[in-house]
Amino acid sequence: MALADILRKIAEDAAREADAIVLEAEQAADEVRAQARTAATAKHERIVAEARERAEAGARTRLARARITARDSALAARREMVERVRAEAVARLEARPAPQYAALIATEVARFARGGERLHIAEADRERLESELPAALAAAGADVEVAGVTDAISHGVLLAGDRVRTEISVAAIVAEHADTLTTRIAEVLFDDESNGEGT
Repeated sequence: MALADILRKIAEDAAREADAIVLEAEQAADEVRAQARTAATAKHERIVAEARERAEAGARTRLARARITARDSALAARREMVERVRAEAVARLEARPAPQYAALIATEVARFARGGERLHIAEADRERLESELPAALAAAGADVEVAGVTDAISHGVLLAGDRVRTEISVAAIVAEHADTLTTRIAEVLFDDESNGEGT
């Protein structure tokens, strides 16, 4: 084989090898690019999913807080309404005609008195109770003495003795039965709402 032929064959073999190397490199590059694209897509999807989860978690948290705030506001409004009704009940009972008011106070005095105690009428109730209370106390079977007037309480009477010292007033009666009254008032005020929520 002539030298020229040998050289040409070497050149052809080298060209084929170079083409094969370039082809391999191109294929490797394609694979790397595809892997990078797949990894980028997966990363992008992961970032989007994490962002969506954070957003949904944040939305759930805000919704939960809003529900708690709304519930607290509703409960506060209900408590305020109940307190208004209780205050109105006290005012109406205190405004009853003097004989009925005296009878109510006398009944409570009889419940607490043990005998021999003294009664002091609240200054604000002097005109209404001073003349009516002795007969009402007798009718209730309360063995106490009306001893005068006091400004230590706003309404009703102050029962004082060796074994007892207590305010007897409409406000005190309502406070003593606060739980029962609150439940009953709430039932009257909110019964329709409760039935509506259940339907």
